[in-house]
Parts: sequence; C-alpha cells; structure tokens
Amino acid sequence: MTFHSTSQRRSGGRDEPAELRQLRKDYGGSLTLLKEFHPDWKEEDLLYALQEVSGDVEQASSRIIEGLTTQWGEVKTKKTQKSKTTIDRNDNRTSNQRGGTADRGPRTRG
Repeated sequence: MTFHSTSQRRSGGRDEPAELRQLRKDYGGSLTLLKEFHPDWKEEDLLYALQEVSGDVEQASSRIIEGLTTQWGEVKTKKTQKSKTTIDRNDNRTSNQRGGTADRGPRTRG
C-alpha cells in the first residue's frame, strides 16, 4: 500500500467541488499544455484561466504572462512599518525628559 501526501496527489477527487470537476472535464486537454507553460501555477487557477477565455490555451497563457489573470490565494497588500524614529524617541530618554536618570545622583534623604 502506497501513501501519497495531498501535495503529490493529482487534484480531481470526490472532495473537489463540482464546478472544478466540470472545468476539468471541459478543459482537461488544454490544462496539460497550459501546465507545461506555467508549472508554478495550481491546476485550479489554470482551469479558471482557461474558463475565462473559453479554453484558448494561447490566450490564457498571454493573460497570465501579462498579469491579467491572477492566482487565487495571491493577496497583494501594502505592509506598513512602524516608524523607527517613533520607536527611538520612546526608548532613548535623556536627562531633561521626564523619567530620565542620566545625570542624577543617588536618591538619599538629607
């Protein structure tokens, strides 16, 4: 008995949505060729790309190359970073700031 991980197993099983099974049925031959051109793309994404262009492999490939078709799961967001100067200002207190102890002597009662 041989076990394969889900990443090694070919998609298209019973747990796959009916829509994808239908796309695989409609564009299965074209999918193989398109997968050769774009091996880093998931089969599901290639199937949707083929659906957009009614199975035209050349047009689907062109749309992928031009960035007109994107992969599901690809999320483009701008990441904002907290300003380093804000962090530095809060962490580096000097003697003339409240709470600073740079030039103070020890506390004694006198």
